[in-house]
Amino acid sequence: MSRPTDSTESGIDAFLAREQSTKVIRVVVCGSIDDGKSTLLGYLMSALDARYNEIESADLAGLLDSLSAEREQNITIDVAYRHIRAGNRRYIFADSPGHQQFSANMATACSTADIAVLLVDVTKGIQPQTRVHAAIVGMMQTSEVVCLVNKMDAVSFAEEEFRRVAHEVHQLAVAIGLRHIASIPVSALVGENVIRPSANMPWYTGVPFIDYLNNWSREKNQPDDPIFAVQRIVRDQDAARGLLGKVDGGDFSVGDLVKVTASGEAAVIEKITRGWESVSRATNHSSVGLWLDRNLDIGRGDALSLAKMPLGTTNKIRARLLWLDEEPCSVGRTYDVKWASFWTACSIESIEHDDALGLGASEGEYTLSRGGLRMCEIALSSPIPYVEHSKHPGLGNFILVDRLTRRTFAAGTIIQKLAKSANVYKQPLSIARLDRERLNGQHGRVVWITGLSGSGKSTLANLIERELHQRGHRSYLLDGDNIRKGLCSDLGFSDAERMENVRRLAEDAGLVVLVAAVSPFQHDRDMARGIIGDRDFFELHVSTPLEVCEERDPKGLYRRARAGQLANFTGVSSPYEAPRRPSAVVDCTSPITPGQICALIEQLSI
Repeated sequence: MSRPTDSTESGIDAFLAREQSTKVIRVVVCGSIDDGKSTLLGYLMSALDARYNEIESADLAGLLDSLSAEREQNITIDVAYRHIRAGNRRYIFADSPGHQQFSANMATACSTADIAVLLVDVTKGIQPQTRVHAAIVGMMQTSEVVCLVNKMDAVSFAEEEFRRVAHEVHQLAVAIGLRHIASIPVSALVGENVIRPSANMPWYTGVPFIDYLNNWSREKNQPDDPIFAVQRIVRDQDAARGLLGKVDGGDFSVGDLVKVTASGEAAVIEKITRGWESVSRATNHSSVGLWLDRNLDIGRGDALSLAKMPLGTTNKIRARLLWLDEEPCSVGRTYDVKWASFWTACSIESIEHDDALGLGASEGEYTLSRGGLRMCEIALSSPIPYVEHSKHPGLGNFILVDRLTRRTFAAGTIIQKLAKSANVYKQPLSIARLDRERLNGQHGRVVWITGLSGSGKSTLANLIERELHQRGHRSYLLDGDNIRKGLCSDLGFSDAERMENVRRLAEDAGLVVLVAAVSPFQHDRDMARGIIGDRDFFELHVSTPLEVCEERDPKGLYRRARAGQLANFTGVSSPYEAPRRPSAVVDCTSPITPGQICALIEQLSI
């Protein structure tokens, strides 16, 4: 017996059929503050969706700014997503915030977008944040970018004003390596050239904005120099070794001769699989398995290229870095970098002027804060394949993460390969740390003694070294004040310079090295731990209370700090972060006894 149907059910079936045939396209709308992003989307919603036909033009921007904080400040803070249907396509629009401090929000919206719409106010032209958003669009590998030169009604729809701004946009695209950006003159407030051709701009012969979107296709030209990033090694039922990964920048075919970037070895592609199916070609952006005619030294994170187009490697790059975390970036700090599926350590050597974006130096010589976008020089512990982002957007990028917590700090794109210390070479040494440890009859340790000024760090370090000397152990004491008069005499006391001070102290020579330094920040001490190694790093917290330290004030520093004569003084105008998990804690309010010193040395397990 057949199941009965009614008109309602058939209507649902028709609706589902329409939904299945509808193409979904993600669009991010970006640009500087007040360039008309929310107004544009408000007009589209009012014009294309009957639910909003009653909205007046003056309320178009408010339709998108749904957060109470946004309504109060008349700005967009968070990313607002809106669904709009046009013809047989359904668009998911992301209205991204225009303020610099919310650049990370914009990057999030951009990371999944098919099309980026960059708005520019014709009366103001390109603004600094326009440049930042354009660079982020390029970093996030957005397939298509279109510029809407907005507020044409404010310049009486003058063609010369549109051409002037369109030329600025073209120059910006060339400078930052974006593909050609099409420019469309519009007035989002009154809908000129948004849905229908504008009678006020007969000189414009292109299509309106919505037609541009409806004509867009994911098909696009790609360079013919494919790269295969290895993500995993597997074996099939015949125990043959296969490489799983993703193709970027072109196609691989069965029979191609390919070369491994790291080892330089070559082999022929014998088989290509997509899932359980064998195919003759691995196309651009596809995730496939490659099976070679012989086993090579290949691991996760390696890259393959056509042998006739081999990739080089580099251990130093110039990269455009977008900082995403609340904790600022600092020169000299060690991070982990993830390129494709390859991990290695790195350090930021400099933060530079970004000529392409017209942005000056960052707010401090050593720092880069959340939402900041700057050019940086980055040194890598291990070489990575050199892939320029302008040629391979899918592989010419990376992220920086915290070495201990794996928190993502930044996204970056590779701009240029740099020679790392071209005239300086690492000299192989015959005597290593283990040799010195055997000769000394002891295990090397770094005892990092941290605490407030006046807490007793130097006194404690001196007592420990005297006891070590009496026991026949070889040690060396690096006292914060003494170091500041020599090795670190060029550094001040800003947060970033404190970090650089810690980085210079974090060396291990196979001795018992005593470091007595305020080192007030946890991430700086974690950096030192990462350089030295967790096993050999002994963090000793001198926990003498602030009021005791200030009462002692042996150098008169607290008195000067309270009088406003010392900036960035720990405990007064700059914070001290006590260690989260110290190896030992000592309160030096009372004099330290010999028994306490002996107990500390026993904990070192020298």
